Amino acid sequence: MPRLAATLKLLTDALQGAKMGADAVQWSSDREEAFLAAKNALAAATRLAHPCQSSELSLAVDMSATHVGACLKQWLPRTTVWQPLGFYWKKLDKAQVKYSAFDRELLACYLAIRHFCHMLEGRQFVVYTDHKPLTVLCGGIHQRHSPHQGSQQRGGRGVVLASSVPTSAPGSGGFLSAAPTLHS
Repeated sequence: MPRLAATLKLLTDALQGAKMGADAVQWSSDREEAFLAAKNALAAATRLAHPCQSSELSLAVDMSATHVGACLKQWLPRTTVWQPLGFYWKKLDKAQVKYSAFDRELLACYLAIRHFCHMLEGRQFVVYTDHKPLTVLCGGIHQRHSPHQGSQQRGGRGVVLASSVPTSAPGSGGFLSAAPTLHS
């Protein structure tokens, strides 16, 4: 889904306000076009599968300068492709936008696992990321990590973290800003 973060930004910017739900959203033709473009991009990109308890699970995460996102997928033994189960996007707040790329990618992992916890709890799964420095988290908490990074790492025990996204994983690797690569 090329440039999805830019499309969603116009919509998420409309949700800014002092108190959630206190101000009416000013709907414009630009926002209507952005909404339809996002809806059509999601509908054309993939169809969600029904979850199977015996399937392998993976979580592909990515971040942009302003958003984080993830795709939860399953692999069934009788199929030849990863089947998407759900998507997650979140606009970063003003403080989170200032995070380093490492911290934004780590935040994407943390938020995605928290969002899909009802599907992931008690199951082994792999987190795919295109940010190679995150692989240092697999070896334990290091002194050079901030307390924030250490607390997010401790919350992810039992998770296998892959350093790259395989090309066979649809919608993975840069899915906030690049077109998905489909398994053939």
